[in-house]
Amino acid sequence: MNRNIVCFGCGDFGKYFIDTYGKYVKIDFFLDNHSGAGDQFYGYERFLPSKEKCKGKYVIVTNVRYYQEIAIQLGTYGLKEDSDFTSIREFEKKYAMIRDDLRAIRCWFVDFWRGFDPYDNPIIKVLRKYYNVILDSENPEFLFSSVFYSEKGMAALKYPCVRIFYTGENLVPDFNIYDYAIGFDYIDYGDRYLRWPLYKFYCEDFELAIKKHILYDMDRFMERDFCCRVVSSNISEFREHTFMEMNNRRYVASGGKCKNNLPSGKNVEDKAEFLSKYKFNLAMENADSPGYITEKIIQAWAAGCIPIYWGGRGKAEEEFNRNAYIDCNDFSTITELLEYLMILEHDRAALEKILAAPIFLNDENVKQTALEKFLKDIIDKNGEKIRRLSAVSVYARNQEQMYLQYFRQGI
Repeated sequence: MNRNIVCFGCGDFGKYFIDTYGKYVKIDFFLDNHSGAGDQFYGYERFLPSKEKCKGKYVIVTNVRYYQEIAIQLGTYGLKEDSDFTSIREFEKKYAMIRDDLRAIRCWFVDFWRGFDPYDNPIIKVLRKYYNVILDSENPEFLFSSVFYSEKGMAALKYPCVRIFYTGENLVPDFNIYDYAIGFDYIDYGDRYLRWPLYKFYCEDFELAIKKHILYDMDRFMERDFCCRVVSSNISEFREHTFMEMNNRRYVASGGKCKNNLPSGKNVEDKAEFLSKYKFNLAMENADSPGYITEKIIQAWAAGCIPIYWGGRGKAEEEFNRNAYIDCNDFSTITELLEYLMILEHDRAALEKILAAPIFLNDENVKQTALEKFLKDIIDKNGEKIRRLSAVSVYARNQEQMYLQYFRQGI
């Protein structure tokens, strides 16, 4: 690609673009709307965006979360989408194969959650660091499959290739159907399993969460309202009981589909923005299973909230810094929890102590290299001895029906 490239967005995706494409395209400099981002980003100059800085350049917007807003901003400079700027997602669709010195692999994704983008997710980002990835829905070599099956059933059974299962939900991988699995359970299954819980899938939230102890503004935090939650289902009896008991005595803003009590009656569209208005967030899982830790606690930290956490069956305190969140299990009753929170909300020193606590005590937890090694090991085996399964079995079909019934109930 023979164009002068400028990247817009100094974050996780910006670093990914450098790592993945830096040796194949010339990056002139980075742009970022955040005035405090510094004048350097991984060795590249960084500037506030302007018409002058964008003139004659091809802008790659790496900040995918705010792409629509940035597109409008670039439009005011006279730039046109596609011809003058594009998202990193569209760039990769068109130009991923410019790295012709890398091995090409065919991959596809099935049965992931609504809104999942095969071109923009942590798995594809890892793979594109080492391979030229061709997304092939007809004849993939490596299939990534999750658990959100349609009425047509388990799509993975249709593909006679290497199947790699991913679950962020409270389901145990079935190695009679899949060759490899990634999940939250503490399973020792040789080279076939990696524990990589759902919260690590939320890269941007994860990056903000691990910096929350240095990003907080105490004065602004004290101006926040009391407590909130965003929940889409009532599958957890304890979670719903906790919310109702607390809300009966002190208003807890519920902005999701489940028991929405906002004055507008509408579900929140931007969860991060909603959470950022409150001191506390009920970050409670839909089940209390060992190691089952989803995005909820990470998103609370990313928004600058103090999480009130329930879940993980005692494993959360092994994974996270116990001083950075409030554990529901520390209280005998919900009333006791609420009374503690109502005192804490006005105690500036105690609140700051929690906000200033890093979410991890062990720096190894910050690293995301385990996923890279796991996926590279699978791909680099080059198909040898990894097809351990028959394509379709009666057993698999029975499991499929069980999972379908589970998800029809709602999570």
